Parts: sequence; structure tokens; C-alpha cells
Amino acid sequence: MIRALVIDDDKDFLNIVSKVLENAGYAVSTSENAHDGFEKIQQERFDIVLSDANMPGASGFDLVKTLKGDSKFSGIAIALLTGRREKKDVYYGLQCGADDYIVKPIDLDLFLSKVQSLLSKRPKEDLHEIGFAQSKINFLAKLEVTLKIVKLSEQGLTLWGPMCLGRNHKIQIGSELFSSIGIQPPKLRVLDSTGDPKNDHFYFIQVAFIGLNESELQKIRYWVNVQIANHEVRVA
Repeated sequence: MIRALVIDDDKDFLNIVSKVLENAGYAVSTSENAHDGFEKIQQERFDIVLSDANMPGASGFDLVKTLKGDSKFSGIAIALLTGRREKKDVYYGLQCGADDYIVKPIDLDLFLSKVQSLLSKRPKEDLHEIGFAQSKINFLAKLEVTLKIVKLSEQGLTLWGPMCLGRNHKIQIGSELFSSIGIQPPKLRVLDSTGDPKNDHFYFIQVAFIGLNESELQKIRYWVNVQIANHEVRVA
């Protein structure tokens, strides 16, 4: 998934741009000033940075100069966002090293088009680019990711973890939960994935059980009711 960082001291603008990018399939982080934005860039990997040019303290121009002056950030596409339309401002932004200069108020379709264009121009460092031979293959593979089960009902589970799963994907997970209930790990169908508002990198994943028989469903109902009763006793 493409990761984008948006930096702007206007919270309303941040919210609008974040929603537009998220709806287009990007993973989005935000910062309200250049200093905090640079801290995030040092700690996390981003494919594109979209920064307001004029902010209190360090400006977007300063941020661009810093990033373009360090080779370890060379793979990041950078665009400045600003309400200044004069040619001298655009020229200065590009002179600082920005890959593009997007004038506010933004046209959302044009904005997305520019973002996609910037990403397509990034240096590519895949195996083919550096000279290794590649062959197309078709083998199944398993990816191990640690998730937390945060809710359980007879319909399914709510998972929490560092990945977003597409709707209708079929998955199977292993957990001590199922042995404590007394059933085999069931197959699951993904219903939805939503970002955790408290953590940019994690998602709540709603999954439904597939093919459970009545005996297995009864065991789940019993287990859930026992947990609810125990919780009520502790609260009392």
C-alpha cells in the first residue's frame, strides 16, 4: 500500500485531503507542522510527502531542502501545497527541490492525478531494475501476521492488527481461543476493514465464520455467555 504523509497547520484541510487519499487506497499519516512531519519521516517509510509551504516555525520550503539534501530520502516524492499563486513562489518551491507545486484551493480530481503522476516518476529499485533475471511464477504462499482478537460473537470476530484485508477474502487463523471454546479453527470471510483512529498503522477487521455447524455455534454461544457472566461478577 502506498504511504502518504500530509503536513499542514489547517486541521480542516488535513481532514479533507486525508479522506480523499484514503478513499483512493492510500495509507495516510498527518502532521500539523514541519518539525513533527520530519520526525515521522525519520521513523517511518513514506512514498510521498505533501506539505504546506507556509507554516509557523519551519516552513515547507525548509522541509523540502532538508529532505532533498539527504540521499536516504531520495525515493520520496515531494509536493508543496500553498495558496500562493505567483510565479516567483512556484519557482522558489521547485528550486528548493519540490517535485511539484499544488495551488490551493485544490481541485480534488486534479490533486489525485498529480499525486499519481508524482508516484509514477519515483526511482524504481526492484530486482529487474538492478539487473537480476526474473521469472513469472504462480505458487501459493502463507503470510504470518500477529493479530489480536478483540471481539467474538456467534457470527464472527473482530480482529485488530497491522494490515488491511479486502472484502470477501477468505482467511484462516490459529488461536488458543478456539481450543478453549472446543472447536477447530474455522474459515473466515472478511466483511470490512477500518483504520484505527488512535493508531495510523493498525486496522479493525470484521470477519464472519464460514460453515460452522449448530454444535460449534452452541459452544461459541456458551463460551460468550460465560465470559459475559464472569465480567458482570467482577464488575459487581
